Amino acid sequence: MREFQDLHQTTKTVAEITAKFRESAMLVPQYIADEEMKKTRYHDMLIVDTRVFVSFSRCKTLNEMIERAREQEIEQVLWLKRKSEQVQTV
Repeated sequence: MREFQDLHQTTKTVAEITAKFRESAMLVPQYIADEEMKKTRYHDMLIVDTRVFVSFSRCKTLNEMIERAREQEIEQVLWLKRKSEQVQTV
């Protein structure tokens, strides 16, 4: 339970933290059947940049929230790559 509560994204990718989240959630009985509790906990553990993009109102399920987090991560990577390429051409 403590490991689940202390779980935060930090340097892990969305895929890595999602796998750890799902694994840990299975060990905490109150989270197994409660979709809203899982969504709240998942949202809280994401890094701020991703959390801002992944809103509760737009995500009806945990899977939808996870998909939006992955999309945001891809967008961030592409943005950083474009920015790096721009700097190199200047």
